[in-house]
Amino acid sequence: MNRMMEDALRLNVKWSLMELSRAINGDGKTSPNPLFRVKVILQDNSPGQTPQVAFSPSLLQLASMVNDISSHLISSITVFRHLPEILVRRKFARDPISVLVERDEDIKKIQTQISNGMQNNAALLQAYLKTWDVYREIWEVNKDAFINRYRHLNPLVSSFDADTAR
Repeated sequence: MNRMMEDALRLNVKWSLMELSRAINGDGKTSPNPLFRVKVILQDNSPGQTPQVAFSPSLLQLASMVNDISSHLISSITVFRHLPEILVRRKFARDPISVLVERDEDIKKIQTQISNGMQNNAALLQAYLKTWDVYREIWEVNKDAFINRYRHLNPLVSSFDADTAR
């Protein structure tokens, strides 16, 4: 009975991680569906510096969140003890169930697949971020200086319209 309890908890964690891996990596037949909503933002870190195009949430935050899921799953089963420990009320010679689950080789392999999938997705997102480089001059231009220059030049309306259209 104790062994069945251990297996049930181990399989629960394993199958949960397999579902996460399937969502991140796809199932081999189809590509993965979008799992997270990631926004591309123009981040102005500090005054005087050029704003940077970034993701919200950041790739580091996403990776941390996804990699923490397995530890949260394992910590959720720490309350379960071996049946002989409960019934006989003495220390059982085996490690706690959560430790046994954490050491499971299949679970470690799935964690590696999840981590690799997140790294692959991060590389794809970084490549997507490069597509915004062609628009960089829009946010790099000091707009206040640009407007002041126009004010002092006092250009014709047609000249201003032509410059704005660029």
